[in-house]
Amino acid sequence: MKTTRPSSIPNHGDLMVELLRLLKAARAPLANEEEQRIGLTLVGWRCLGRLAVKLRANLYFEHIDFKTLQDELWELVSNYKATATPVRPKDRKLAEDFVTRLARAPTRQTAYLGIHHLDLPNGTVVGGVHFLHPGDEEGLAEAFSGLRGAPPKLVCAVQVEAGTDELALARARRLATTALGLIRQKILFGFNAKIYPGQVAFDLDRTYTWKHDGILLGAGWWGGTERPMDTDLSSQTLWADGLRQLSEQRDALDPRLRERVDTCLDWLDVAARSTDWRVIIPAVFSAMEAILVPESSGLKAGAVTVRSVAVHVALEHAFFHPGETVAGYEWRSSLVHGEPTYDVREAQGLEFAEDRQHWAFLVFSDYLTLVTQRPLRSIREVVAFLDADPAKEVCRWLNENGGQAVVEEYRKMVSGSERSSEVLAEKEQA
Repeated sequence: MKTTRPSSIPNHGDLMVELLRLLKAARAPLANEEEQRIGLTLVGWRCLGRLAVKLRANLYFEHIDFKTLQDELWELVSNYKATATPVRPKDRKLAEDFVTRLARAPTRQTAYLGIHHLDLPNGTVVGGVHFLHPGDEEGLAEAFSGLRGAPPKLVCAVQVEAGTDELALARARRLATTALGLIRQKILFGFNAKIYPGQVAFDLDRTYTWKHDGILLGAGWWGGTERPMDTDLSSQTLWADGLRQLSEQRDALDPRLRERVDTCLDWLDVAARSTDWRVIIPAVFSAMEAILVPESSGLKAGAVTVRSVAVHVALEHAFFHPGETVAGYEWRSSLVHGEPTYDVREAQGLEFAEDRQHWAFLVFSDYLTLVTQRPLRSIREVVAFLDADPAKEVCRWLNENGGQAVVEEYRKMVSGSERSSEVLAEKEQA
């Protein structure tokens, strides 16, 4: 593999500054028991986390998952600390070697995505996406001919740059979806005649092929409900027992609470059936709000953060770091309020969305266990229980671990919701 020149890496200077800062922190004495336990100063640990985020968002490192980047940085620190100063290479050389070893230049390729129920004039270009008929480019029709069924009548060609084929395909789909959205709007409002819903129901048909170095590859499917994988769970008795338990817990709920749990499940299902992190993250947090926050509550980020952890604490289960919940809610707010997201790498968005899905399911399953064990009959009773001893434990932990802002927001929400809770109680009684 061709060696990547450090100077060609985007933001190389910034990465070097952060790496040198991390190595400097590795030399600092450990001041307290917590730092001795983790083997690095708190400043150094925050630097390591910040650097892992920056690397993951860099085009030359997106082929490496976030956990592996953290492990690589920790190994760098550990080896640095374990090597005696006289024989230790210069910090800048270590940093350069680290970057050069892990960096990999992204590939530039053209994706051809099939479209169904749409035809456009030859040569149509929307947002850099070229729409063409398979016969317009040599070998393209043959590339799609190996698929079951007729090849697409129209394809869009998208040139993308990415660290992995998976990310390149996700990036191409995003650009194509945006282009189709613009076409859909122009159809809806660009004619004087009435436009029927069926006329704008066209979409990507989930078929694609690539062109690498001028060579077209065989076509494939990128998944989805149109070509689902066979799923045989007939022998998974342990899994079936867990499913039965979840179902029985849901069925045992008071109808008022079951309605909220079903709303939560609907949103989790939206997330599960999507491959777009821009859909998954808002859906996941809507699911959590359904079971943790009454409609009348404001400042929901603090409530979701504290109460989701309180669910695990009440059952004496392990919990995700609350900081990840706050970060997820910030992403959700940005998406819901229409802030641009093109500066977020697809790898970063997808990885974070999958992590939040895992978190949400664990909260959901523990929530069902908690409300059926107590039992709790309404959202008001659930909130009252969680805001008592479990939430106090969570707030104490947060105050000791840098989460004072979350605690402050949560407490402000609780104090401002007392009157709203009374109104909600009156509505439930009515």
